[in-house]
Amino acid sequence: STLRRRGVLSDEFLTTIAREYLARGRGYAASLAEEYFVTPRTVVSWVEKARVRGLLTAPPARGATGGRL
Repeated sequence: STLRRRGVLSDEFLTTIAREYLARGRGYAASLAEEYFVTPRTVVSWVEKARVRGLLTAPPARGATGGRL
């Protein structure tokens, strides 16, 4: 199962978020925030954490969406 405990984000959870981010493109934060009952800023931070952990590559250009798992 996908683990998301307060303060602990598993690689599995962040990979799921990264996949959804890539699939949805622009507007991903708002739609994922609604699904997970968090703020869009929280979703953005999850994507950033996925990048830091090397689960998602950097976007093609600053301010752009995208990357690869």
